Amino acid sequence: MTRHPETLYLKEMADLMQNKGLSREWLQFIQRTADWLGPMSDSTRLSRLDDWLSDIQIRFPNPIQRHTPFDDAMAPLIGNSLAMQPIYRAIGLILETDITVMLLGNTGTGKDILASLIHHQSSRRNHPLVTVNCGAIPRELIESELFGVEQGAFTGADRSRPGKFEQAQHGTLFLDEIGELPLDMQVALLRVIQNREVVRVGGQQAIPLNVRLIAATNRDLSRAMETGGFRSDLYYRLMVYPIRLPDLAERIEDIVPLAIYFLQRFSKQYRIPFHSLSPLTETWLCEQPWPGNIRELENTMLRGLITAQGNPILPHMLSVGPAASVPRLPAPHPTPSAIIPLDVMEAKAISEAYLQTGQNVAKTAKALGITRATFYNKAKKYGILSSGDPHA
Repeated sequence: MTRHPETLYLKEMADLMQNKGLSREWLQFIQRTADWLGPMSDSTRLSRLDDWLSDIQIRFPNPIQRHTPFDDAMAPLIGNSLAMQPIYRAIGLILETDITVMLLGNTGTGKDILASLIHHQSSRRNHPLVTVNCGAIPRELIESELFGVEQGAFTGADRSRPGKFEQAQHGTLFLDEIGELPLDMQVALLRVIQNREVVRVGGQQAIPLNVRLIAATNRDLSRAMETGGFRSDLYYRLMVYPIRLPDLAERIEDIVPLAIYFLQRFSKQYRIPFHSLSPLTETWLCEQPWPGNIRELENTMLRGLITAQGNPILPHMLSVGPAASVPRLPAPHPTPSAIIPLDVMEAKAISEAYLQTGQNVAKTAKALGITRATFYNKAKKYGILSSGDPHA
């Protein structure tokens, strides 16, 4: 059978990455962002990829370390949903440029993580990535934090100190929550960006800058610009290459892969076994609105793993708040991992039936073919009904 050239190319790419000691996640990421390799022949693309992977080998000589950039910085990029395809394409196009990037998206969509990824895969990776949360700095300190201060510039300035722009020299400055910057500071920031130089507060000397800018906001800056809350000239200076990160609710296909990724990561971190998610739990996850996006999903998975303690993770373990009464299943028996104890299976069946019937005891008992008294006994035994439950 003749294999398609692209299939051969991807196989050679996979073999090349395996020889370099890189993880499967790296291969998936390269495949998604392959636009940066450009429209060239397969042999040329492989040659360029080989050079790039050799650079990764130099930066991460320990094979275990080569998994770190994905584990730490690429969780928001897990998944193949349609909503994420423009993101992968955009990342591939900007990794090797110094273009100013504006990251747009609601809280918890991974803007800060994406900014870190862009920096650490760029030519500036050996220089600092300096992050500034523009909404967290007191108004009276913003100017000196960003631009630095000379000794004696104001009361308390007992020494000269470089600002964030100077600290990011030759690297990347990430301006998070840029929409929270006061108007007067927007003017000063615009001047620094235009002139590519900064003057410290109380100083006279202009310090040349070689800094890449990445900004992020969860606000609608175009509307803020119309209402006078954000300067139009600064808006167009920063909006060179905008990337909008979608809400998790727009990425339904990615929710389960993300959940499994977090569970596997936390399982290693906390040494708590994780085996799988039940179909009912997967359905429950995909039906939630996730207003806190990926960050909320991550916290929910950690809570579920700790609550389950090696048992199947059920929806009621994920839906409770941290301070609520948490139903508990008994600890698993020391049996081989391939065998699930009968009491765990029974607890899972009762819990899922209880949720599917809208927590209706009569319907649950009828569906399971048991009496209501038997249901109550078993539900209390397995912690499905806690002492504070109105049905207990």
